[in-house]
Amino acid sequence: VPFFYQSGASFVQIYVGMGAKKVRELFTKAKASAPAIVFIDEIDAIGKKRGGKTNDERESTLNELLTQMDGFDGDSGVIVIAATNKIEVLDF
Repeated sequence: VPFFYQSGASFVQIYVGMGAKKVRELFTKAKASAPAIVFIDEIDAIGKKRGGKTNDERESTLNELLTQMDGFDGDSGVIVIAATNKIEVLDF
């Protein structure tokens, strides 16, 4: 099956909306190539604990990632795998 690799750090951009756009593009490609595997390394770069009233680029990227994964049907054919070395900083 097609394998899509992306580093979490590559989603983090200085321009607002670019990280979310990259997430949408990645999942559009994966869904079009289904069955497919999406592997996101260093998920902690965008999946850090959220708190306060900040709304930075990382949060919009994480929200887009969660939205894309929420829309999966049981038979979408896309498997998402993520890895981190810093599990303590993830938002559960």
